[in-house]
Amino acid sequence: MKIFIQIVVVLLTLSQAPIIHAKNFYIDPIKGNIAGDGSANNPWKTLEEVINSRLIETKDVLGTFVNQGAPIKAGDTIVLKSGYHGFIQIKNAFNDNYITVTPAYNEKPIISGLDIISAKNWKFSRLTISPVFSAIGIKSNSIVTIGENNYLGDTSNIYLTDSSIYSFSEAPETLTSADWIAKAKTAVTMGRNAKNLYVINNYINNVSFGINMISPYSRIQNNVITDFCMDGIRAVANNIVVEDNVIKNNYVIDANHPDGIQGFSFNPQMNLANVSVIGNIVLNRDKKIKLVAGNLLVNSYSETMQGIGFFDGPVTNVQIKNNIVMSFTWQGIGLYDSINGQIVNNTVYTPAQITNAIAKVTLGSKITNGNINNTIANNVANEYNFQNSIGLMSFVNTKIIAGNDKLFMAGLITRLSEINSKSGKYHPVVNKPRVDDNFISIGIASIF
Repeated sequence: MKIFIQIVVVLLTLSQAPIIHAKNFYIDPIKGNIAGDGSANNPWKTLEEVINSRLIETKDVLGTFVNQGAPIKAGDTIVLKSGYHGFIQIKNAFNDNYITVTPAYNEKPIISGLDIISAKNWKFSRLTISPVFSAIGIKSNSIVTIGENNYLGDTSNIYLTDSSIYSFSEAPETLTSADWIAKAKTAVTMGRNAKNLYVINNYINNVSFGINMISPYSRIQNNVITDFCMDGIRAVANNIVVEDNVIKNNYVIDANHPDGIQGFSFNPQMNLANVSVIGNIVLNRDKKIKLVAGNLLVNSYSETMQGIGFFDGPVTNVQIKNNIVMSFTWQGIGLYDSINGQIVNNTVYTPAQITNAIAKVTLGSKITNGNINNTIANNVANEYNFQNSIGLMSFVNTKIIAGNDKLFMAGLITRLSEINSKSGKYHPVVNKPRVDDNFISIGIASIF
């Protein structure tokens, strides 16, 4: 009984202990002043100035305080007003709880780039990020870089959500190939010296590569990647998820064969393993191109982009499920030299208007006995090609005839509805649909 009373006393004492509440700090490029106190009535001027002025208390990788006593602390929120906040570099900044950077209601803050080096527990949301906002642009080939450099420690637990990211403002079809090469940058690099990164519900356009995912134990989800000239997503790390993204409208500017989603091992000494590619929509295009005379060739727009491909195995435990792919090449979904892989419940289609190639579901092989114990089931595709397989389970794979647009569109609309139900039909920053409304209402005829 005595022990019970002591426990109750301790619990009551703890329940009456003071609670430290997280704080909001405000930054306003138009009305703010770095000499302010960060309150709503006396905001600081730009986020870049706040960082450079050491107003954020954090820790290094060993737990030693950095900028000890600074007003902003772990658990706080930095609230941004509209205007230019600079080029943002977060370095040597390990937080015990998340620091969140987000706009005030109905505000639209802009930055020219985001570089995160050796950091933990940061969230960035609803930003507009582009080098066009800086008179000198940015030096990096990537607009957002998270955890590529680790000289002060590895990066982890970083969220980038609901943001707009682009390289240039011009209409993409008005650029020459030389313009694309000069202007287009990678949107997001999820670096090799990081893990537990989350890039979710961003709208990425007018870029070279969309997202390069080199960080293990990470997730790319619900993003829109449109108007790009290299690969939409590169999934080249172990233990990752690529889910519910829309990838569309590729511009071919050279002899490169771009992919909607491409996977391979970034480390040639290791096999790629435990990758889930689930519920994505990959479309060569969802709009009719309006080319300007003298710029891109008519057949250079979205004609050679491959769908989802893991070509350089061996790869282990790669799941490709519930994806919708419209490809104008022979490669719709490809899994090469795969062990315990799955290609299940996907739809792969080439419209009848495309006569140079028909997209396939391929279980391919470049090495002897390369495919072991794979499952190919419940897919809909124009063609199937299974090579050099041991222990293959293949069943209920339906062959779709070119010209059966209704079957493809029905699958697309169902998948898109499920994606929209999670993150909304219209992106919160750019207010654009994930797939063009005309394409959904009229169908494939609208793009030719």
